[in-house]
Amino acid sequence: MNLETWTKVDEYIDQMLVGEDEALKAARRASEEAGLPAIAVTASQGKLLMLTAQMIGATKTLEIGTLGGYSTIGSRGDWQRVESW
Repeated sequence: MNLETWTKVDEYIDQMLVGEDEALKAARRASEEAGLPAIAVTASQGKLLMLTAQMIGATKTLEIGTLGGYSTIGSRGDWQRVESW
């Protein structure tokens, strides 16, 4: 699969199945306004991070190199029992 096809599939999944909540939208806007590079994970990739952490029973997450914080917010989701530090 080439990058163009991968990007289109990822965008479709984001739009149709996952979506961005207000916190993710705010993080994306703030990153753009700050001139940060557009290299954040997508909403569906953040959801996959959250699901993977849930499946292995993780109770804490640690992200190094958060850039604009988008993936940290996305991987947290509505999962209140996970403590990010």
